[in-house]
Amino acid sequence: MEITRWHRARRFRAGDGRDLSWVTTALAAGVALVMLLAPSGSGVLVRPSTTLTAPYLHTSSASGKGTQVYGCAKATAPRPIWNHLVGRIAEFNNASSKACGKSVGVGGSSQGYAQTDLSAAIRFSISSPGSHSVTASVTLKMSTWDTFTRGGCPAKNVPYPAKPNQYAYGICEAAVYLSWSTSAYVVDENNISWYGNTSFAYSQNDSYYENYSDCYNFGSPACTNISGTFWGTSGSGTFSTNMGGFGSFTTNGTTSLTMWSNGTQMVRNHHYVLIVSVGMSVTVFANDYNLLGFWPGNAVGTINMGTLGNGMTFNSVTIS
Repeated sequence: MEITRWHRARRFRAGDGRDLSWVTTALAAGVALVMLLAPSGSGVLVRPSTTLTAPYLHTSSASGKGTQVYGCAKATAPRPIWNHLVGRIAEFNNASSKACGKSVGVGGSSQGYAQTDLSAAIRFSISSPGSHSVTASVTLKMSTWDTFTRGGCPAKNVPYPAKPNQYAYGICEAAVYLSWSTSAYVVDENNISWYGNTSFAYSQNDSYYENYSDCYNFGSPACTNISGTFWGTSGSGTFSTNMGGFGSFTTNGTTSLTMWSNGTQMVRNHHYVLIVSVGMSVTVFANDYNLLGFWPGNAVGTINMGTLGNGMTFNSVTIS
């Protein structure tokens, strides 16, 4: 039964934590990005300490996007944009779903998923071999919005007590999962090697409503009931000693963060890039099954890092 699959998926996803599925894609995009940058040009030559600001002229980018819908869901994920003239990454995700049952008792389910990722490479060369610190000063402006039905579930068609060897369940559920992550690392173009630790930051917000009942009898009758609004893995943070971090993170407003990537054993005549990757996703679903009435459940989620003045802006990149 399809509803069971989505119900189990919700339980797994709620305990799964950060949605980092985009990271593998971003790393692959980063390698492809370096391959596209021919080592014939030197980029910006770094003196003992150099600070780069927009426009970033020696850059390139690679991006991806994807949507998936099931039932009567909708999803939007325009291709991300890297504007090297102002040093800004822009991304936008939106998804909506609703319980689309057409007859009482049959129920319906829908799920929408939108995801984008972009990797931008800022190129530079060094004037002296050895270890160098690469620091990016970033201003993040974003807004998020989520809403989902949190009640009104009709009575369920679940007999109690259940007859011998009988099982029945009914459910209303709706959820919104929002995920955002970024990382930064230095790559040597000449041999495609990583010359520094990765800075990483994330924000995750999972919330859902569930009204679930089942009754069964495989020796003795029993029932289970779950009802309420729940919040799963939520929060923000960093994963690296090389991440300057942020004092406070907001998904609706402005956040300042510093991203560090220290290169070791760097070679003077090699060419390097700072690759910054940003990925985000929105997942929504609304399901109902085996009810004695209609349930107008719905769920909508949006992450806006691309319009209305939002975006991730690189104020400066300092190599020292």
